[in-house]
Amino acid sequence: MRLLLLALLALGCADDAPASDVAHRSLTVDHAFARPAPSGGTSALYLDLVNATFEADTLVAIRSDAAARVALHRTVDRGDGMTGMEPVGAVPVPAGATLELAPGGLHAMLMDLTADLAEGDSLDVTVELAVRGSLSMRVPIRLDGGR
Repeated sequence: MRLLLLALLALGCADDAPASDVAHRSLTVDHAFARPAPSGGTSALYLDLVNATFEADTLVAIRSDAAARVALHRTVDRGDGMTGMEPVGAVPVPAGATLELAPGGLHAMLMDLTADLAEGDSLDVTVELAVRGSLSMRVPIRLDGGR
């Protein structure tokens, strides 16, 4: 009887946070940075989306008031020793995995910048996810991401 009572008490003390709140806290952004560039120009944004949850998500878009347009691109080998970029749509973020936006691979292009992006400054960025919604953050501007 005493064991049954202890078990019921333990269940009553379980974390009452909704599953969505726990999942949201478990999807984080690491190593975010953007490259310096002049107003009207184009910059690149890099980051890691770390999905430590048990549920897959999808990166739908990235937004920033620092740019008129933000687009996800992938660097591709053109086959003649040259590389180029191609736009990509929504990108899966598997459960328990990290989606890396890095130089030479998947990245976000900040186009038609509304102001200079000077090294040492920062900009506001919002990552839009299909399941968890928006994650907003300040991203430093620097040449070297320090990966």
